[in-house]
Amino acid sequence: MNLDSETTARLTRLTEKGQRAQFQSVDDFDWSQRHGVPFWLPNRLAGWAVSQFLHGERATAEMCQMVAPRLNNAAASAFLETQRADELRHAAIYDRYLSQIGGPRPASAHLTAAYQAGREWDGPVEGILLAYHVILEGESLFLQQDVARWLPCRLFNQMSAVIARDEARHVAFGKIWLRQTLPKLDHEQHALIHAWLKGLWFDTMGSVISRLKPFDFVNGPKPWSEWLEENWAMREREMMNVGLIIDKLQHQGMAA
Repeated sequence: MNLDSETTARLTRLTEKGQRAQFQSVDDFDWSQRHGVPFWLPNRLAGWAVSQFLHGERATAEMCQMVAPRLNNAAASAFLETQRADELRHAAIYDRYLSQIGGPRPASAHLTAAYQAGREWDGPVEGILLAYHVILEGESLFLQQDVARWLPCRLFNQMSAVIARDEARHVAFGKIWLRQTLPKLDHEQHALIHAWLKGLWFDTMGSVISRLKPFDFVNGPKPWSEWLEENWAMREREMMNVGLIIDKLQHQGMAA
């Protein structure tokens, strides 16, 4: 796909930042410091939560390799190459951390199903980019913040700060690309993508949040089902912001 010169330049600048980020190494962290999992929090739960990030990084690395040929654009492919390197480095960081608290746990069944759904999606490639670069990457950033609140571990927070910087760059790429391509799709394709993403998000996040939210003392006793509705409304606003057209009836009641 051809992009205008300004968009190509923006993607090139993101790629250059990604290339500089490759100097970051797993060994740059002080692994001699003890993990800070609080005594009241079982290692198995902390390990399960961090493991979901690990599996997400590996799945996203696979997505980068899978989707690049479909974009058919040299600037996008160059960026996705740096993103894939980021994701594999993040996975190695999480894996090293998990080795201190009992090792990686299996991926949530719903997360596994979501990643498989992404592999099998035969609709417009923009659906995959929305799923990974806008929804799942954005959700990962929010969940990292939530986990950091009930996992007050200095080492985990140091890791999260580095990873969040990279993830923000990945989200920026997705938004730049989608704002160029989504307007070229017809209404039926927009509706197809929206319906698929909604089902994917509720199935995936419902499983994860129902397990993690009981430990989120900071945000209070709000039912996790209410949290899901509010956060899906946020995701819809983000999708609309990058050009996905959503029927009024589909987002009726969304906060302004």
